[in-house]
Amino acid sequence: MECIDQLIASVRPGTVSEVLVGCFTTCVTANDTGLASTLKPAAHSGTGLPDAGNLAGQDVRQLAAYASRDNLLAASVGIAAINSDVRKAELPFRNGNARELLVEKGAGTTLGMIGHFPFVARVREQFRDTLVFELDPQAGDLDASQIQDRLGEADIVALTATTLINHTFDQVMAAVREDACVVMLGPSTPLNPVLFDFGVDALCGSLVVERNRAFEMIRQAAPFRCLEGIEHVMLLKEDVR
Repeated sequence: MECIDQLIASVRPGTVSEVLVGCFTTCVTANDTGLASTLKPAAHSGTGLPDAGNLAGQDVRQLAAYASRDNLLAASVGIAAINSDVRKAELPFRNGNARELLVEKGAGTTLGMIGHFPFVARVREQFRDTLVFELDPQAGDLDASQIQDRLGEADIVALTATTLINHTFDQVMAAVREDACVVMLGPSTPLNPVLFDFGVDALCGSLVVERNRAFEMIRQAAPFRCLEGIEHVMLLKEDVR
């Protein structure tokens, strides 16, 4: 949890003006607007969001601390709160997306993917081998239980940022080969250089550029890949250090 603790500690003061927990995406607006995937507890658990109805008006650092909770809804809100403190004017963002970066950095090598991303079929032919690890494997995927045994074969790793929400980040990173390139991607990705201290080499996330349009679509259960009002950007360790 040290990574989560450092991310929480990096958040600057600010007042939360809105929290939206959508079917697929969670949003927190404070200094800026941050996104995260909405991870839900098992349907039979009856576990909701702590302090629901009283989150607006809190200091965003209080919500950021939710990222360390075991409650998946709370952790989703916590990551969105961390992501609401993006330093747009201070960091050297690049335009582009994770699929392009993975091919640029790793074409011809072995790609390991933590999560079955929609672009898997489009990039397979660019790599010598592709290992896709999934909790709910599709045809050709490996079960997530094989991460510890097989992820070390990968020269480049595509790591879903939901590992920060479900607190599997440390476990997955322990299985990554020391010389492998790690790219974190997905709507939950904090565009925060803190992650470079924990073995991540590139961050592929999103900025909200048209908040009203993005929120409207999130309220109407648009999946993340269909969202409008956001911009996909990258932050590379090589550009910051």
